[in-house]
Amino acid sequence: MLRIFQSQSVDAAKSYYASGLREGDYYSEEGKGLWSGKAAVMLGLSGEVEREQFEALCENRRPETGAKLKPREDLDRKVGYDMTFSAPKSVSILHEILGDERILTVFQNAVRETMGSIEADAHARVRRDGAVSQRRTGNLVWAEFTHHTARPVEGLSDPSLHCHCYCFNATFDTEELRFKAGEFFHIKRDAPYYEAMFHSKLAMGLRRLGYGIEGKRLGFEVMGVGEENIRRFSRRAQEIEEMAELLGISGNDKAKDKLASLTRTSKIKGLSGKAMRKEWRERIDRKALQYREYFGKCSGVPAGKAVELAIETGLERQSVIQHRRLLVHAFKFSLGSCSVEEIQGEMAQRSDLISHERQQAIYTTTEAVLQEEKEVIGFLERTRSQGLAIASGRPFDATGLDSDQRAAVRAILDSTDRVIVVEGKAGTGKTSMMKAAVSAMESVGRQVFTFAPTSQASHEVLRGEGFFNAETIQQLLVNRKLQQSTRGGVLWVDEAGLLSVREMNRLFKIADEQDSKVILSGDRFQHHSVQRGDALRLVAESGLVVVKQTRTIYRQRKEFYREAVEAISKGSVDQGFMMLDRLGVIHESVGFSEQIQQVAGDYVDSLARHKSVLVVSPTHFEGRMVTRQIRQTLKAHGKLGEEDIKIPVHRNRNLTAAERAMSQYFEVGDVVRFHQNAKGGFRKGGVFTICGIEGREVSIAKAGETEQQLLNLDVAAHYGIFRSEEIGVSVGDKLRLLQNSASFDGKRLHNGTVYEVTAIREETLILNGRHRVRMDSGLFDHGYVSTSHSSQGKTADKVIISQNTASLRASSLEQFYVSASRGRDGISIWTDSKADLLEAVSKSDQRLLATEFALVGLSQNNLREEELVIDRVEEIELVGCYEQGGR
Repeated sequence: MLRIFQSQSVDAAKSYYASGLREGDYYSEEGKGLWSGKAAVMLGLSGEVEREQFEALCENRRPETGAKLKPREDLDRKVGYDMTFSAPKSVSILHEILGDERILTVFQNAVRETMGSIEADAHARVRRDGAVSQRRTGNLVWAEFTHHTARPVEGLSDPSLHCHCYCFNATFDTEELRFKAGEFFHIKRDAPYYEAMFHSKLAMGLRRLGYGIEGKRLGFEVMGVGEENIRRFSRRAQEIEEMAELLGISGNDKAKDKLASLTRTSKIKGLSGKAMRKEWRERIDRKALQYREYFGKCSGVPAGKAVELAIETGLERQSVIQHRRLLVHAFKFSLGSCSVEEIQGEMAQRSDLISHERQQAIYTTTEAVLQEEKEVIGFLERTRSQGLAIASGRPFDATGLDSDQRAAVRAILDSTDRVIVVEGKAGTGKTSMMKAAVSAMESVGRQVFTFAPTSQASHEVLRGEGFFNAETIQQLLVNRKLQQSTRGGVLWVDEAGLLSVREMNRLFKIADEQDSKVILSGDRFQHHSVQRGDALRLVAESGLVVVKQTRTIYRQRKEFYREAVEAISKGSVDQGFMMLDRLGVIHESVGFSEQIQQVAGDYVDSLARHKSVLVVSPTHFEGRMVTRQIRQTLKAHGKLGEEDIKIPVHRNRNLTAAERAMSQYFEVGDVVRFHQNAKGGFRKGGVFTICGIEGREVSIAKAGETEQQLLNLDVAAHYGIFRSEEIGVSVGDKLRLLQNSASFDGKRLHNGTVYEVTAIREETLILNGRHRVRMDSGLFDHGYVSTSHSSQGKTADKVIISQNTASLRASSLEQFYVSASRGRDGISIWTDSKADLLEAVSKSDQRLLATEFALVGLSQNNLREEELVIDRVEEIELVGCYEQGGR
């Protein structure tokens, strides 16, 4: 593990070496550190770190002369960064308890080689003519402190091999021939890359010593040390987890990092290493120590396979990715099986990669991804103006339509293009226009088939509006019989902005085979597909004539609210934000706890005033915290039953297809759900629990059964991996269905629909007074809060937005636009910082298309920086395993 923390002041930096009960005691009690780095040599620093030298650098003085080091001496300057490398717990146990001293050498070599890579990426800040830029310098100075124990719990420490590399904010600029402040943006941005490199080097070093290496979600462990021993000697981590759970921040890595620093206690003075080892050896479970049986084994895959999997997983959800993120995936997939250099060499040999440099970083896509987008564009070019108009010049029923809506219907009926894009902002009367257009097309004998990306949008919303044949687009893409039934008709896809390029490509191929026309309605400025490619934007910007549905927003009934949403929809977020603030609907709370209490109070109060209330939050984490508070408030008001029953909920871990084929991403207790038949006798709908993981072998069993079988990792495309948790449910609770299902009477229940628990009988729940379902299915979660992504397409009388600064990494213009535009009559926004919220939602999360990226490589056009920040988070759970403290 690698964590990077910035010192907040000179005194804070000095405390890393100071005496007493602060960080200095933690550092100095285990011996002095060592100077490292090319810049250290320039300053005459070598060997052991002396306090006077360390403090001189903290004070911006040259240690050898006392003269000023850097020209600028701002009081609030960044002094330095603590880069902390931690070995896996199994490695600490083998070194500290079992006494394999070779491990320390392997660990320190991995740290120093990784720090060498970090140093090579060092930059200096360059100020010239009022502009600020960066220049690569390749030199740094840091003090290295190796420690062997964790902070004590109940007076005793656990083994914890880790190294603090305190890196000073200074680097020598060889062009200006002087020391200057460093620019650490690139280093912090690439922290996941350095962490994965460190893990790879450490794993390979241990493998060379003979140890077996087993990849894990957050790194690796040595095989055969035993899960029980790892838990026994991880009491500090357990203490932080328990406190995080108590405070409601479980699952939030950044918040837990802060909690760790706030709850530190100083180490015990006078307790010798010999005494500590004696206590550890008395505590260890020696029966679990089977590591000798696993010597030479490894769960990692060879370099070529690792690179293939890395490209597959890295480009599953985006068309262009920072190249080092591909290497992160490859390092993780190959832990212990090959070196960093082998992976880098294998990646360099790939002829299908397209890479360009931008903002001191290399970004990459593949020929296959580029070709996928070119095929979409090719179909549009080939079919433009090549068909017959559906009803050119024919009259249609325009009752209730405004002039823009009438013009949109006319354009649809007159168009000779095979693909028509109908674009309209949220709440602009799309359904009325759509009904008129469909009626007109069917009146001349053209059958219209309606689709939407989600089950709720198709089966609940569209069918509820009278489009009775509405289906999911996924059903069209896989159902051959449905495809054939559309021959010669019109395929109308609503909320088309949620389609990926792969889905769009397949849709066009079906339309081509069936001689059908395609109408795409949606808003490219709302949320895009989770999978790669903003397909509607690709189509709309390809030169196709886009039909503008209407400029008039009808959803918001109050003028000032409507005007604010309109401003946000046009990209004027600051204007819309200020309008909402002047309305008094943006509220600033003091801390997260106060915020969620106020959201819960607002929700309960709003239920008494409005027929429908929608609560939206950017992340599942914040949504769960708000849900917990809402339920407590409802109980206090007598709106829920007093007693909860516990039911399981299976929460999708959102692993990519490549990750689902790697056992290191699984945990014992996870649930495997098959959504397709698969070889090995696995049937669609089958549910299994992971019972054991040994290398690449994963043992699973059906619920309630003891017979185990091996999961075939080669059929990863046929199953999903879920984390099983428990939630409390009472009569009156709202539950959201997580997967299409059916009640006991055969009634079809649709994914995403929210139901009310009206009774609980034996092992079943009664929903909405009529649907009886099993309470142990794992398919229901609380339904009080939606993410903005799942709220797209919904409308409520009032929308309540909870958006804490902890969720700002998942915030964007698109997310705020979707959230704010859900309400008809009212809106309230709760945050702990209006200023931070405005800054976060002023930035677009629009992703770069492969075709745009290819043009960048050819022309080097100046794109906005945010267009290249493509590793943004739609949902914190999708970030992956390398969230870094201090990023």
